[in-house]
Amino acid sequence: MFSIKIDKLDPLLDAISLFTDIVNDKICLKFSLSTFSIIARYQHPFFFAMLFIPEPLFAEYFVGRDHILRVSLLSLHTALARGQTYSSLRIHLQEEQNIICLAFEPSRHSPVPMRRKMRFEVPMEDWSAGEIDFDAKSFSIESDLFRDIITTFYDYNEVDTSN
Repeated sequence: MFSIKIDKLDPLLDAISLFTDIVNDKICLKFSLSTFSIIARYQHPFFFAMLFIPEPLFAEYFVGRDHILRVSLLSLHTALARGQTYSSLRIHLQEEQNIICLAFEPSRHSPVPMRRKMRFEVPMEDWSAGEIDFDAKSFSIESDLFRDIITTFYDYNEVDTSN
C-alpha cells in the first residue's frame, strides 16, 4: 500500500527549491514506513544532504514498505511550482512502469485538477547516509541558516580554482 497526501505544498516546494541550488541532476526520494526523505549528492566537492520530513507533517501517509526513487530534480521542482496554487497533492506509484504520479487537487484558485507523471529509476548505488550515531556530536540549524549555507556552498563551487 502506498498513499501520500500533502495539504500544504509550500514547505515541500521550499525544500526542493533549496536542493536546486546545490544539484541540477537527480535526487532520491526515500519513502520509509514513517519518514519521507529527500537526498542529494554532489560529487566535486563531495557533499551529501538529506532532509527528513516525518509522517505527522502529511495529511495522509501510508507506506507499506521502503521505496527509494531517483528522479529528475528539475522535473519535480517544475511540477511542484506549477501545482503551488492547488489545495493538496496526492502521490502514488506505478512501480511496474517506474512512474511516480503527482495528483494536484482543486482549490478556489485552481478549480481543475492537475496530474503530472514522472519517470523514476531505482538507484543501483547506495544513496543512504549509513548509520548515524545520534548520541554523538550533532547539531541542528534553522531553515533560513541552512538556506544561507547552501547559497554559500553554491557560490564557493562556482569560483574558478584553475589559477
